[in-house]
Amino acid sequence: MTESDVPGVWIFVGEYADFPSGAFTSYEKAREWIKRNRVSGVVTWYPLDEGTYEWAIRNDIFAPKRPDQETPGFIGRFSSAAQDHYHFYDGKDNAEDFDRDAQAIASRAERRGPHGEFFLRPTDALEVVRLAEQHRERIWRLEIVLKSDTDHSLREEIQFSGERGAQALKDLRRAARRIKELGENALVVLYIDSSTLFKGIYT
Repeated sequence: MTESDVPGVWIFVGEYADFPSGAFTSYEKAREWIKRNRVSGVVTWYPLDEGTYEWAIRNDIFAPKRPDQETPGFIGRFSSAAQDHYHFYDGKDNAEDFDRDAQAIASRAERRGPHGEFFLRPTDALEVVRLAEQHRERIWRLEIVLKSDTDHSLREEIQFSGERGAQALKDLRRAARRIKELGENALVVLYIDSSTLFKGIYT
């Protein structure tokens, strides 16, 4: 869930549908229903007793910058990419695509460390951050160590935890910005503690 300490509900909207067709108290129950009925669409977490607009502002995910972003029409249409959401096709989630992409990135690592860490070039590290953002529920902890172009001395450490809710998304986006600032000869060291889907790939 996006925020474990905030009551929420999972809403399923079918492919090409205008209105939701299911509401569930947990992702597990939503997933079970989706797989049983082999439906396609997106299931999204929403906070209870609070609009997505206020939730995003309260968590520093969004801040209105123009007068039109404070109007009833804007607030009524507002949604946030920070809300956990998962795509399904014929009742199947995108775990297979995630597994394939993670394996491809792992194969491009410059080298492996003695504790399972990966040494990646910035472009590949950005791909890992992208995967982590799309599949936050599958990664428990991701420590990103940025090293300089020349002597590979420590520049910055960024830690991501899937349990940190909305803050986790901000951590990942900050990591992406910092990685983009690195030169092509820099190294990014990743320590990954993940779900069973990652086992055998990163550990």
